[in-house]
Amino acid sequence: MYYEMQGNSNEYLVLVHGYTGDISDWYHQINYFKNKYSVLAMDLRGHGLSESPRNRSMYTRIAMGEDIISLLKYLNINRFHIAGHSMGGGITQYIGLRIPEKIQSITLASSSLGIQAEEDAKILSWIENRLHIAEIHGMEAVANQDPIEPNTSMVPVERLQEELIRLSKMSVDSFIGISENFKIEDGIDKEIENIKSPTLILCGELDSETMLKNSINLSQLITNATLSVIPEAQHSPQWEFPGLFNEILDSFLADHR
Repeated sequence: MYYEMQGNSNEYLVLVHGYTGDISDWYHQINYFKNKYSVLAMDLRGHGLSESPRNRSMYTRIAMGEDIISLLKYLNINRFHIAGHSMGGGITQYIGLRIPEKIQSITLASSSLGIQAEEDAKILSWIENRLHIAEIHGMEAVANQDPIEPNTSMVPVERLQEELIRLSKMSVDSFIGISENFKIEDGIDKEIENIKSPTLILCGELDSETMLKNSINLSQLITNATLSVIPEAQHSPQWEFPGLFNEILDSFLADHR
């Protein structure tokens, strides 16, 4: 597992990226919070510079969560704040249930109940087509695939291009393995009400209807949860409105230092 640690504080902030992402998903947060915390970010298995197992069954949120728990143990980090984006939020939920005594706070950004795909038939069909293209033609063809609808987010164009290049370099096994494991019921959703750590639910006002609904559901199911909706943001508010995202997260973390 590839990871980076920045900052010299004895208080830790752990950042977990989403599907097809890497450490750079947290670029603005690392640069901001490293002056207040020791910030730990990693490339999940199958992403970025971390290894990509050929066995597609190894890409579950439990497996990826255990990777992070092992990394924390290796680095002797015994108390920490943790934030997860999208799929990383699903992994963070698992960690929150697995080692609650070590967690000062949880932030779930653009997350959902689990890391399951949206139930819209059009989206599911498009996802299945992407998986087929990956299997037959490889990841460069996936990166060149037309999006399901035009991108209207506030993510800078240069950043969107970086994400496509990154996607083209991802392994087919991890890309398909993660997507297929989204469909598997792992039991974590049924335990979500057992998360007792202070929790911030962050989401974009213009994220998909399903994702927005899931964020609201999370805020209602988790006992100590606070919901914050960022106006005009879609699925990547940490890149769309990094200043506001950091301000909201900074205030929440300060309350639980």
